Amino acid sequence: SDLLTAVTWFKYFQFGYTVMDLAIFNNAFFNATLGNGFWSSIQGHYYFADHFEPILYLLLPFYWLWRSPLNLLFLQSLILGLSAWPVYLLAKKIINPKIALWVALAWLINPLLININLYEWHALSLAVPLLITTYYFYHTKKLGLFTIFMLLSLTVREDIFIVVIMLGVLAMIEKRNRLWIIIPVLGSI
Repeated sequence: SDLLTAVTWFKYFQFGYTVMDLAIFNNAFFNATLGNGFWSSIQGHYYFADHFEPILYLLLPFYWLWRSPLNLLFLQSLILGLSAWPVYLLAKKIINPKIALWVALAWLINPLLININLYEWHALSLAVPLLITTYYFYHTKKLGLFTIFMLLSLTVREDIFIVVIMLGVLAMIEKRNRLWIIIPVLGSI
């Protein structure tokens, strides 16, 4: 994540972020630290009018420590880098403990993951480690932790429910206990 943070910062200092998303999020976070909610002066409305992403409140204390778009880029790189841990745990359980580390390293150099990190800043990137961890607890049949990470995943954005509801469908296909079906379906609703 250090390398990707350096690359995102380089891109920032080269004025490479041209889609405005980083500016919109930085502006909304900055306003939130001033007590103005996630008001976006750029858009002229609260950010949540575009997407419902309550997980942003969990990042607010970290942003408050260093009010900068560079902090958002660092946090995104860090969070995406942390997604290698549940990938490692899954590989250890599903594939082979001897190659689990290699699978996690392959995950970190996955061009899709790198592209998520380098494109812009989006709260949707926070869903990556949360959904993988949710699936890990689904796979290991730990219903309590599954439910916690499922609910955290659902706070990332309003469209994550599609992925979560499919875990209920998967549980139905695998003929799991009814709770494994009901919890993702009700949580998604």
